[in-house]
Amino acid sequence: MPQVICPQCGAKNDTRAADYPFCVDCRDNLAKCGFCRWFDAETGACTHPVVAGIFQVSESATPPCVYHTPAGRVVVSGRLLKALIWALVVAVIVVTGFGVARLRGPPPTVKLGLAIEADYEGAVVGQPFPVTATIHNMSTLWAANVRFEIAERSLDDFELVSVAPRPLAEAKRGIWQTLSYPSLRPGGRQRIVLHMIPRRSGSLHLSVRLVSGGNLYHGMTDLLVIAEPAPGEVEDQPRLEDEERQL
Repeated sequence: MPQVICPQCGAKNDTRAADYPFCVDCRDNLAKCGFCRWFDAETGACTHPVVAGIFQVSESATPPCVYHTPAGRVVVSGRLLKALIWALVVAVIVVTGFGVARLRGPPPTVKLGLAIEADYEGAVVGQPFPVTATIHNMSTLWAANVRFEIAERSLDDFELVSVAPRPLAEAKRGIWQTLSYPSLRPGGRQRIVLHMIPRRSGSLHLSVRLVSGGNLYHGMTDLLVIAEPAPGEVEDQPRLEDEERQL
């Protein structure tokens, strides 16, 4: 994955960092549609062949999409470095007798997809709010050390009551709470059910992301959940004010 420049403050960000896609300086979300290579600024639409038309996008939106790819204008240029590396690789191959013909392009990499199921407008403060996440290994390789991560700020809005199946391990990495799961075979799927409870009413963000291997980033999803007040919470307020006036 490349390094990217934050258009907001100009800071250089490593996409392999634990707190990516949040900028290291201004904390802006670098996974916005406006920073993605699939976003057409002239029409304000997504051009990705899989998700185009599914999500409502805009230059500042961060829809639940794992196909975000940094646009060329924010990617740190590495052409010179790549050229030197390839020159060294070719020289080594020639010297050792393998020949240039053995260069057949980059090796295959693990690719994971993420689907989230939840009632985004049916959350109620203090009541159970189930969220189902399905991880899909879309590559021909085994995905080792699969990690489902929840942003720390989301756990300020939601209480995580339980997770099924239980992860192999839990840890905190930067601003992320990490849930580790077994290796995923090619084409395999891992279903995770999160039992959560909204802590407050209003617009809440549930931000999750996928990581595997040493630190291979597979994308982030930022879900906007509308949480309603607990039953009776709004109605009880005027009654309480009347009692205070009588006192």
